[in-house]
Amino acid sequence: WGTRNFEEDEVDRPQFVGDEAQPRRISPITNQNETYYPPARRARTQALSCVLILAAIIVLNIIILGIFNAEYVLEYKLNGTVFYALGESMSLVQAVLIQIMSYFYGMAVVVLNDAENYRTQTSYENAMIIKKFAFEIFNNFSALAITAFFKNSLFECTDGNCLSDLEELLWSIMGTRYALNFVAAFSAPIKRAVAYVMPAAAAEANDSDGSDDEEADADGPPAEAPRFEAELQLDEFEGMFDDYAEIVLQMGLVALFTLGWYLVPLLAAGEILLQIRVDAHKMTSQAQRPNPMPAESVGSWGVLMESMGFLAVFMNAGIVVFTTDSLGAYSLLQRWIVFFVLEQVLLALKVAVHAAIDDEPTELGELKRRQTHVVNRHKNVFFDDDDG
Repeated sequence: WGTRNFEEDEVDRPQFVGDEAQPRRISPITNQNETYYPPARRARTQALSCVLILAAIIVLNIIILGIFNAEYVLEYKLNGTVFYALGESMSLVQAVLIQIMSYFYGMAVVVLNDAENYRTQTSYENAMIIKKFAFEIFNNFSALAITAFFKNSLFECTDGNCLSDLEELLWSIMGTRYALNFVAAFSAPIKRAVAYVMPAAAAEANDSDGSDDEEADADGPPAEAPRFEAELQLDEFEGMFDDYAEIVLQMGLVALFTLGWYLVPLLAAGEILLQIRVDAHKMTSQAQRPNPMPAESVGSWGVLMESMGFLAVFMNAGIVVFTTDSLGAYSLLQRWIVFFVLEQVLLALKVAVHAAIDDEPTELGELKRRQTHVVNRHKNVFFDDDDG
């Protein structure tokens, strides 16, 4: 499909601009004029981005701990059914916080990544992925990790080992994800209902689209507009970045916290099926058809998914040893010993399975070597016969 070694010859992004002092230079490699942006200047911007992301993570964890403290006060310090019910609703607050912080941080990370001015689309997306998940891992999993390992010592758990609290939080998170998918699935009927109930607001929104549409519709729309004209009225396709992010985050949720609630994999499978239909409806009726973009590989997404697998080993071993009552009769030192032995065994098993499965089938490897041979023989006039 023409994507082998794509990154080596990838063209510049249209948004890539040169430095104000020296926007163009002679390339030391090709000896041709090229747009130039100093790596040192990008490094300074990257350092500023790291500081801002770290600050965002600190603020996020302060808010999460504040919600846990509010739950503790409402349930155990204040008397009354109303206060207890408010305390029980804090799990839902944590789940909603994840979506709110993800939304606002998603807008901020685009600004930070644009400021770093990457040359190619691949490097731009890889940097975006790193920034996105440096925060999203804490945003999606901090409350769960605190519930599993620290809530009983910092605050108080319902049954002493926090498994029921972890299950309640997982239920709230999965329920929120399902609710958002249902809203996305029925967004068109919701918009029509809003337009029916509040026609003035709908008319104002249509008027804000621009004067070009007014000029085009001056003589009235045709009886049946062609398909491409109808598509021009739709929103542009937003790309696959958010879809990839949701899949990777859901994979982390399943791999890391299934021991907290055994229905998580089943609910995740149902969410995937629902998401497939939502995305299909979005791509066929709610957005313009996407422009195909070549890519050599999945990039940093593969590294993230591999990292989730390793993180799951430590998380699940920790839940078994420290959160459940399986080793309740053991001392803290004995639990730590069991934890280190268990995670080493699981890591060895994971590495062994990974090594036993080839990343590339033998037939594909032979086909790629054959193509390289044909190119060298007929294009580069290279001969390597055994006869000499």
